[in-house]
Amino acid sequence: MELAAGTDGRASPRRPFMGLAAFFLAGVGAGLCLDVPCPLLGAGAALLAVAGMLARHAAGSLLTGLAVLLAGWLNVSLAARSPSPREVHALMARDREQVELVGLVTGDSVTTAARREGQVICRFSLRVEGLHRKTDWERARGTVSIFWRKDAAGPEPRYGERWVWRGVIERRPRFESGGGGSLCGMTPDPDGGRKLSSGHGWKFVSWCLAQRRACFDLLGLGLERSPDVAALLRTLLLGYRQELSPQLLQAFSTTGTLHIISISGLHVGIMVVLITALLKALGRPRPRWALYLAPALLVYSISTGLSASTVRATIMAMIFWAGPLFRRRPDGLSALALSAILILAFAPLQLVDLGFVFSYSAVAALMMWYPVWVTPFAARLRADPWAPPESKGRRILRQLALYVFSMLLTTAAVWITTTPLSARFFNLVAPMALPSNLLVIPLSFVVLVTGVLTVLFGALSSWMAEVFNHANRVFTSVMLESIEWFSSWRGGYTYVPTPPAWFVAAWFAWMALLRMARRRAVIAAAGLVMLGAGWAWILRGDEACADVLDVGQGQAVFLNLPGSRDVLVDTGPRFSSRDVIRHLRRHGVNGLRALVLTHGDAEHIGGTAAVLDALPVDEIWCAPHLGRSPAYRELLADIRRRGIPLRALTRGDRGLLPGGLEWEVLHPPADRNFRRSDEATLVLRVGREATALMIMGGADGSVEQDLVAQPADLGATVLVTGDHGAEGTCRIDWLERVGPVAAVISVGLGNVRGQPDRATLSRLREKSIPTWRTDESGPLRIPFQHSAPGRKTPAVQPLVSPAPPVPGAVPGSPDRSERDQTPDGTSMPAPASGPPG
Repeated sequence: MELAAGTDGRASPRRPFMGLAAFFLAGVGAGLCLDVPCPLLGAGAALLAVAGMLARHAAGSLLTGLAVLLAGWLNVSLAARSPSPREVHALMARDREQVELVGLVTGDSVTTAARREGQVICRFSLRVEGLHRKTDWERARGTVSIFWRKDAAGPEPRYGERWVWRGVIERRPRFESGGGGSLCGMTPDPDGGRKLSSGHGWKFVSWCLAQRRACFDLLGLGLERSPDVAALLRTLLLGYRQELSPQLLQAFSTTGTLHIISISGLHVGIMVVLITALLKALGRPRPRWALYLAPALLVYSISTGLSASTVRATIMAMIFWAGPLFRRRPDGLSALALSAILILAFAPLQLVDLGFVFSYSAVAALMMWYPVWVTPFAARLRADPWAPPESKGRRILRQLALYVFSMLLTTAAVWITTTPLSARFFNLVAPMALPSNLLVIPLSFVVLVTGVLTVLFGALSSWMAEVFNHANRVFTSVMLESIEWFSSWRGGYTYVPTPPAWFVAAWFAWMALLRMARRRAVIAAAGLVMLGAGWAWILRGDEACADVLDVGQGQAVFLNLPGSRDVLVDTGPRFSSRDVIRHLRRHGVNGLRALVLTHGDAEHIGGTAAVLDALPVDEIWCAPHLGRSPAYRELLADIRRRGIPLRALTRGDRGLLPGGLEWEVLHPPADRNFRRSDEATLVLRVGREATALMIMGGADGSVEQDLVAQPADLGATVLVTGDHGAEGTCRIDWLERVGPVAAVISVGLGNVRGQPDRATLSRLREKSIPTWRTDESGPLRIPFQHSAPGRKTPAVQPLVSPAPPVPGAVPGSPDRSERDQTPDGTSMPAPASGPPG
């Protein structure tokens, strides 16, 4: 870092790495969005680099920056869209294939309990060496994510082992838009894994991972009766998050302390503090501290699983402390910029990793706002050197106040910076993060120090490890109780609708202006007013819509209404509950006005328990017919135990919903008994003005005939067909009575029942009714419009695929994966929505 004279006469630092990082990040971002031939990018970067060396002053700097931009663009293009024909995704003839793979395990597997007793799920990455279909083996390259369900007593894949895997491999785009290259994941057969050999990885990495497994055992000694304490200790020190319960993870998330249980910059920073304190006590010269820190942090990052966040923090710390070694003053912003360049040079796709975005945003916020907020307060709270000596108690109070204010302002700076990102990607705003971090961060420091002592002394004697574990149980118990207490505060967190990209960009532009401005009060007030107006505009109006979710072979319809009085009709099968809850969170749903259970089929209500665990529900609406399903009866009993009111609906029941919507029950009648739950399903019609939606639930052909025999008006703009378009549904007389302009079929791809029935599709085609299917178009949106549907305002809008429908055909791509194959939720993660921001 060099110094230059500023406009005010003071020496201001020159930070060339920040400019280079800005150009490099811009190039990586452009490469993720736009596909340009790699030779063209390489030639352009070379020409600009030569021109930059020949030019002078500002022109040379600009040309060099543009060369760095094209270099970043080329780098990410090669990483995301490798031209090699041997890449796994290039060798695949279809998006889903039954193949055999051979390759090396690149890290220890993460093991979690499966829903089936006696089974576990192993997740790890495989560096592929060969692929086999039906004939010969062929060479292959690339990385595939493996999700293997196996017996708990079976062998577990380890780093450096070569395995052969047989199963279904799936190819998906990295982003929903189709850009960013492809991701591949494999679900092997239960007996589809076979170990060939071991010892193929780096010996040093193998040793570090072996020590990690040994530390795992040490941190559990004496804590057999306190599994939550042992799980938290292993999480904080080693990064084993799989043992934490979902409830505990949710508590950390809603209190803004999730970074505590992710091995990240905080943990690396604490290790740096411990190591530098030891070096200072030993009298080692400060310029040589980097020589001791580098190997220690390298061992720590490998021993904690080489997570991306740990590697980022380690690189940043080593660059920062390497400054004195080269007789340079350490500079945080230069270290931040150089570490970003190095990380993206080796792994350019890290730019779309949320951990990368959050960690660099948080560190940048600390460096930007610490001198503005914390330094002035610290100066005021420090003792006056010219004043008489103060008492010990007053000195302790002063130091405590300095810590509280410094921690509060630091946490506030990070919280304000990352709040729009948290709202954008997780729909969560947690004001409780401010007070909770004041307590949790110092507790985590104590727990980490005690845990390090457990590992050090446990290597000498197991009983000494138990002593330190029992001491640590006190600290971890306090932390757990504190987290649960903070998470129980009403209003401590809230879920918000996903803010648009322009709102996030405006937020960061406001913060940048606020940092550079001299009159910060004016900029702060004006920015708050404008951002508040923008957020009010986002939440404006009386727009209402119905989202038919893609839950595989099942049904879930979300009635997104103005205000906070939303309704969910069915929840889909159990394994799709996470997708349903995530969709509700994206729309800022913190509770439901009503949850409608159309009938007792597990394909429709299997996820009810998970939804009730995640969201408060004012009322349950259901049909009066209980059917023969023990699971449905148990579910209703569980609802009564929760104290949620149950309301049985029959034909003729009606009411009002926010936004001027009316709902009406068309089936079942109150005076009849039914043998099957499909015959007693709730048929619901919801609408206003020009749009009416009829949700058939599990209604089969007999229900349609019963409704056709009624004199009531059956008209609807959009028909969500019953029983997944099974045989006997959507008869001509039924379609003529309803008169829909569009039909929606909620069905799973490749289901064993062969639904929807070909005759059903043929009748819809005969009546020229555009038909949408969730297995091929993904989730669908039906807006409740004030005017009749047309070209500009279609009756049905896809949320993923933009392809328009044709009469009797289905829009969208036919290659969506079927999540019915992975009832434990182990399918490959859905593609991201795009680059951050």
